[in-house]
Amino acid sequence: MVVRIQDIGQGLHSFAHIFLVKCPKCSACASSYYLDYPNQEKRFCCTQCGTAKDGQAMHDLWLQKSCCGQNLWAYNLDHLAAIEAFVQAKHRERHHLRGYRNSSLFSRLPKWIQSAKNRDAVLRSVTKLRDSVPSEIQKIQLVDQQALSTRNS
Repeated sequence: MVVRIQDIGQGLHSFAHIFLVKCPKCSACASSYYLDYPNQEKRFCCTQCGTAKDGQAMHDLWLQKSCCGQNLWAYNLDHLAAIEAFVQAKHRERHHLRGYRNSSLFSRLPKWIQSAKNRDAVLRSVTKLRDSVPSEIQKIQLVDQQALSTRNS
């Protein structure tokens, strides 16, 4: 369990390169990602049914679940891990290095996620969401993220 977490100002946009989504054809977990971030061209791939498309079609996020009467969601496993680390942390520190103070992912999380009374429920939901992602998609996401970071650096 994470005891302390430091908010260094990482925004939601930091996770908005790869999205785990529901395939509109077979309802399996699929991925959608930017081919050349920050440009807007996206690629959609479903390993279950083989569907692959380029374009801007919107798809439902795979990582979403009802929790504490609200909707808990994440773009991808890294985003989910960041939420999990924040919720697990007993001590949360904010460092205002530059820019707007209220633009970081952690500062923008809803109060119900930040609340200690919801900690156990949120962590149970995070675990269920993570477990819902097939292992082959987890491997693909890792490879896609490595390729994107190499291309964008």
